[in-house]
Amino acid sequence: MLRVTVELIPFGVEEAKRVLGTCDIANVTDLDDAKKRKSRDYAIDFTDMGTFTRRQFKLLRHKREDGFWELIRRAIVAAKKKT
Repeated sequence: MLRVTVELIPFGVEEAKRVLGTCDIANVTDLDDAKKRKSRDYAIDFTDMGTFTRRQFKLLRHKREDGFWELIRRAIVAAKKKT
């Protein structure tokens, strides 16, 4: 699982930091299916601490060779469409 945490650090003061939100990304690909294809399916769980909202959805067919930054980008784009 990947966890992305967004923090606000006012004026660079670590002691004053606070979490704005998190995004958990979990691989939910069936193991038998994973052997047959190059792409993976992921469950996405976004939490916005400012508005106390939570969005959960699946992101299908991410190619592993595209890397984790592309997976995070796709998760953000999908979450914005679901608002």
